[in-house]
Amino acid sequence: NLGESTGRLIPNVVGNMTELDPRQLLNIMQTNLPQVKARGIVIDSINDLLTNVDPRSLLLLLKEVKMITRRYGTLSVVVAHTTTEDINGIIDNMEYVFDGIIEIELDPNLAQLGIPVRRLRVKRLKGLPHTIDWFYFTISRSNMVPVNIDDIKKALGAALNIKGGDVQG
Repeated sequence: NLGESTGRLIPNVVGNMTELDPRQLLNIMQTNLPQVKARGIVIDSINDLLTNVDPRSLLLLLKEVKMITRRYGTLSVVVAHTTTEDINGIIDNMEYVFDGIIEIELDPNLAQLGIPVRRLRVKRLKGLPHTIDWFYFTISRSNMVPVNIDDIKKALGAALNIKGGDVQG
């Protein structure tokens, strides 16, 4: 999806891929970026490409996306839903292409206990200081709300102590 509303009547989505051909994405970008003068693009998501395109071709595609967006001074956000180890491994091998990596996931330990708490961290951000600590949050009325993970651990510990269990932190 390319484009961003700037108060003018420019649609948010100005192109969609209809086939698994990396050249189609590059064509959409090169055709539309000069016209819409977008400040940013979001490619959501590259999962079909990750699973159906040769990793070397995908790497070249991502490098071209980076070159095109730099040419037009546009920020690009590429989304990958890493639900399998295969996809996670491919992304890990391509991280050096990206200027930054932001991870968002459910905390796996709390999810096993039936407590779906999301977490976010900036794994990598080229040229800028940042922490790699996880930021825990939930969504409430369309807003991100911080969650104090220590409070959850204490509540779990208290509940398990009543039942004779133990919580590892």
